[in-house]
Amino acid sequence: MNPADLINQLLAIGTKEQALLAPRGSEVRGRVQSIGAALDEAGGKELMLRAHGVIRQKLGPVLARQLEAAWDGVGDWLG
Repeated sequence: MNPADLINQLLAIGTKEQALLAPRGSEVRGRVQSIGAALDEAGGKELMLRAHGVIRQKLGPVLARQLEAAWDGVGDWLG
């Protein structure tokens, strides 16, 4: 899956759930983390930062912070 599709998936999850940080073990959290891992594999932390910027711009700082926490430990990400 290309990075734009992955970012769009994050936007869709954030819009639908109004959150990107769900309880550990939840389907939403697992999906957000797997998207982060796929972004890391495709372009490293730089691509993850770009995705984070899109989330901040389109969904706001609260969901951007939730994404930071959800991605803690994914690739080189430090939430």
